[in-house]
Amino acid sequence: MRGSAGRRAALAALVCALALAGCTAGPPAPRHVVTATSSTPPVSGWTEIAPPASGARVLAMTTTGRTLLAFGSVPHGSARAPAAWTTSDLTHWTRLRTHAVTGYGEVAQFIMGTDAAGRVVAYGQAYGGAHSNPRPTTWAGDLRRLNEHEQPYTLFGGEDAIGVTAMTSSARRTLISGAWDGPHGYGAAVWLTQDGVRWMRIADAAGLASDPGEQTFASGATSTVEGFLLSGSTMRGARTSPLIWRSADGVRWSRTPLSSTTDAQARAAACAEDGCVVIGSTVSSAQRLECWRTDPSGAQTAASEGPGHGLIDVTQVVLTTDRALVVGSIDHEATLWSVGVDCTGWSAVPMPAKTEDAAAAAFDGHIVLATTTPQASRLWVRAAR
Repeated sequence: MRGSAGRRAALAALVCALALAGCTAGPPAPRHVVTATSSTPPVSGWTEIAPPASGARVLAMTTTGRTLLAFGSVPHGSARAPAAWTTSDLTHWTRLRTHAVTGYGEVAQFIMGTDAAGRVVAYGQAYGGAHSNPRPTTWAGDLRRLNEHEQPYTLFGGEDAIGVTAMTSSARRTLISGAWDGPHGYGAAVWLTQDGVRWMRIADAAGLASDPGEQTFASGATSTVEGFLLSGSTMRGARTSPLIWRSADGVRWSRTPLSSTTDAQARAAACAEDGCVVIGSTVSSAQRLECWRTDPSGAQTAASEGPGHGLIDVTQVVLTTDRALVVGSIDHEATLWSVGVDCTGWSAVPMPAKTEDAAAAAFDGHIVLATTTPQASRLWVRAAR
């Protein structure tokens, strides 16, 4: 399988579709959120609020304590510049200072970011070089400032690179999931850091990397009480089966097959103290969503089939009190769904605007949604129910 240009191209395309996967949960935010900052009437239950800056693109959000942290970019001449903001009321935004040390860092967009106990880590991406490939940049700091820390080119890139898919943080470490051309061909891999400055890649972990005759792929990553959970799949021949992996430290992994009556893959997950909600989709020409519930002991519910018809992509799962908001797309149009944390009661959530890209976060009993075009994002808020 190593050296197959067709397989590499197929997996690279899948990585591009999944690159914004990932979801992290945070503690409760402030109790007095200002939810209306414009005179625009609500749209399908959503109230539009002012973006953090003119022309801002918001590509990822996470809740940290009583603060919402947003990652993205702002216009910078004919290009973009990395930007991140905090807010405690959805009205007043404070931009974090950024310090780039590379040319790509100066024109990157933050596509992923996390926070753990005030340790903020972000992953930026810019396009350039002879083939205009994505060029990674890594950043670390706190809620006031982010500094770029240049990494060896072959850590995330090079001829063995497949791509990255999601970022999450535990109390001790930050993890990026993705795929790498490992000892037995293309397979799931992770990148780990304790401080956001020094990273290591693990592409040969037993149970995570591909065994002979299979290809594993990690589509999503989230934190758990014990450590980390990855969602993904294994492909053996023509059969694709959904998987999750668990790890306390991000180094040693155990895999758990997920039940499914047809070919399927797990795409993203979110976890609370009492268990995780894992969302995936069937693998067919007319795909449908699937949901699994797992508890800390490893017990799982049978797959619950959800809505869908067409090409489905799941990028994010956001937990509220008793439901999960699923962020994804059908045929490249951003779509939202809601399902109970027990994987029952699927329903569609109307989008306030038509777009290809969306990101969401739970914040003080509300859902904050960013709908993004190549030019800018619009922000929306509605009660989480």
